[in-house]
Amino acid sequence: MGDATSLPLFTKPFAALLVATSLFISAYYLLMPVIPITLDALGAGKLEIGMTMGVFFVGSLFLRVIAGYLGDRYGRRALFWSCFFAVLPAPFLFLSPSIPKMALVQLIYGYAVGVFTVSSLSELAEMVDAPRLSQAVSIHSISLVIAKGLAPSLGLFLFQGWGTTMLLTLSFACAFLTGALLPFVRKLPRNRSESEAYGAESTEAELPGEEARAKSDRGASRAAIETGATTVVPFGQLLRSPDVLIPGFTLFFITFTNGAIVTMLPLFAGERAIAGFEWFFTANALAIILSRLVMQRLSGRAEVSLVQVSLALIALSVFALAFVETLATLLAVALLYGLGFGLMYPALTVLVLRRTPPSVKGSAMGVFTSFFDIGVTVGAFWAGFSEFWGFGAIYLSSAVLPAVGLLLFTVAYASRRDEAS
Repeated sequence: MGDATSLPLFTKPFAALLVATSLFISAYYLLMPVIPITLDALGAGKLEIGMTMGVFFVGSLFLRVIAGYLGDRYGRRALFWSCFFAVLPAPFLFLSPSIPKMALVQLIYGYAVGVFTVSSLSELAEMVDAPRLSQAVSIHSISLVIAKGLAPSLGLFLFQGWGTTMLLTLSFACAFLTGALLPFVRKLPRNRSESEAYGAESTEAELPGEEARAKSDRGASRAAIETGATTVVPFGQLLRSPDVLIPGFTLFFITFTNGAIVTMLPLFAGERAIAGFEWFFTANALAIILSRLVMQRLSGRAEVSLVQVSLALIALSVFALAFVETLATLLAVALLYGLGFGLMYPALTVLVLRRTPPSVKGSAMGVFTSFFDIGVTVGAFWAGFSEFWGFGAIYLSSAVLPAVGLLLFTVAYASRRDEAS
């Protein structure tokens, strides 16, 4: 409930964080679609390509959680800079490629992208007041979409037209410019104490019909874990929190499909003779941006419903992908998938951030986003079995997961409402 003393949303540190995030993530996603093409040229099979692409998410998976924990306790400045210095030399591994070097590239970027994403989201949560959190997360997610959606198309365009030199130069430049922006990313003075902010966030996060349950749960948990004005949550308790696990497992069901699609899209398009497939990334990004703009208007009101809609859209689009034979139908799938994916991520993120004490937001986001990496890793590995079963069977089976996720998510939140009544 914004008051007269609320911080403005678009401050210099917030703008610097948005641009730095977009540039840093672009440094990898410019190269990402070229990696399976390079591996294919090196003689790797589809299963080997899927496993190599999965290295990115394996590295990111474990390090996200550690980074969130360390960032909460020792600050995020060192984490940002560790990401910066890790990726600067990575593009040069493409100059004399081999399968082990491509796996190393995936490991380096897995660490850097995973840690940078968690750190930037945690930093964001401390830059804005609680009533603006949903809007800020939605805007921040657009910076991620710009990188993940537009950079792959640009990377493929540069690779097909000029080879690797210009592509690698641009990737290096994106990382370098990120370093120039990091000094401007800093916290702003808050208008409320940490405990007051958490109270407001938790209150606003409640779903219709959950007030009694939430009040009871918060009273019991705070009596056990609060010291002074700061809420201290043991990490083991955080790992068992339904406010993290329910959104996390839902994220897994969705990102499994993302891993299955993105990892093999260049090879899928080649097998079905679909020219111009790189426009999939652009169409997908535009749909995600559109959905995020819609999300801003609905912020704080309908996160659960938005997740349910997104799961249905993703299940439908992945099912349809199994039958795609032309560029037009591929782009239609990209738009539908982008709408679903765009609604899902900020809604789930807000559900986690609003129900988490400020002192452990980084740890909570590390645990939550680790489900992203698990999903994409398993999905990428699953896509590798297209070598034996074909892409049609892989995508039809992948569509089952978001459908199951929709059922489980709906049951989970329905049961929580029942507990409150």
